[in-house]
Amino acid sequence: MKDCSYLFPLFQQFAIEGTLQEVQELKIGHIHDTYCSSWITADSERHFIHQKLNTEVFPDIDRVMETVQRVTRHIQEAIRREQHDSDEICLVVPAASGALLVYDAEGHPWRTYTCIERSTSYQVCPSELVAEKAAACCGRFQRYVADCDVESFPETIQNFHRASFRYAQLDGAIADDRAERKDTVSDEIAFALERRDRYASLSEAVLNGTLPRWLSHNDLKLNNVLFRNDVACSLVDLDTYMPGSPLLDFGDLVRVASTDAKEDEPDLDKVHFKRSYFEALADGYWGELNSLMSDDEWALISCAPAAMTLTIGIRFLTDYLNGDTYFKTEYPAHNRTRARVQFRLVEQMEQEEEAMKAHLEQIRRA
Repeated sequence: MKDCSYLFPLFQQFAIEGTLQEVQELKIGHIHDTYCSSWITADSERHFIHQKLNTEVFPDIDRVMETVQRVTRHIQEAIRREQHDSDEICLVVPAASGALLVYDAEGHPWRTYTCIERSTSYQVCPSELVAEKAAACCGRFQRYVADCDVESFPETIQNFHRASFRYAQLDGAIADDRAERKDTVSDEIAFALERRDRYASLSEAVLNGTLPRWLSHNDLKLNNVLFRNDVACSLVDLDTYMPGSPLLDFGDLVRVASTDAKEDEPDLDKVHFKRSYFEALADGYWGELNSLMSDDEWALISCAPAAMTLTIGIRFLTDYLNGDTYFKTEYPAHNRTRARVQFRLVEQMEQEEEAMKAHLEQIRRA
């Protein structure tokens, strides 16, 4: 286990009661460095989550923290108002000075959250039941912020889900070929480019206001849903709360939770889109939001999973071509592997789209 005792003085600057006992690094997430600390008081042991924030991805980190603070407080109040006692939200723990961030000796910003004790998450979805519970939790948390003034929230990351922007980045990466890798992904490039016109319109409709704009999570992966005692009880990783759409969030959730393959599974024969998982996800998510959706939104839900999966695949492919400058990687072809998994799922989703439409229509009429 890595010795993290050097972080004790830093974490002791946060307003936490008790004596700091231990710090462990958590190998999770693509962007930030995350740690868990344990603190002892006279009658309890509590844990807290600390993150060293990536200011390359989030250059305006103060604005990010203001958004996170607003969203967590709003969700906390909505949970209290709806009396949904199983739901919780991790809250920002300020420094003893009252600031939301603490800076280390190198100038890197750190933040701290309360921890939802005895909770866990899934990297791969193990069953339809877990899928439905996770999706229902995501739907509830979307409903909790449905009354927010979406236009008062900034775009945390500009053009985050705008497919046309991601295609432009891919075009540039292909032209530049900075890492001299283009010839190793010619099939993947062709796959992405031939779908440009089909899927780019969904994100454009959301971002240009043709479809309703919501305040939404925008990074709704399965491992961002916390479970405790087999109950899905919270969402984490809130940095990307900004104007978006439940369609895009649902598409992203389906991308990761409708398969039992890892996001970086090297054997594509093990990558399978499970329609029964999709149906469980749809039942849970849209069961919470059915009455809030417009006819125009319902008409596009069935293509959202493939659209979001393709977009994420393009981002992995672009990063591979650029020499792995955005996502953390563990080996040279890691982003290529990730892109191939996403594109295999897109193929399978396209084959199932009519069946997906039929199931969504059943939910709509319920």
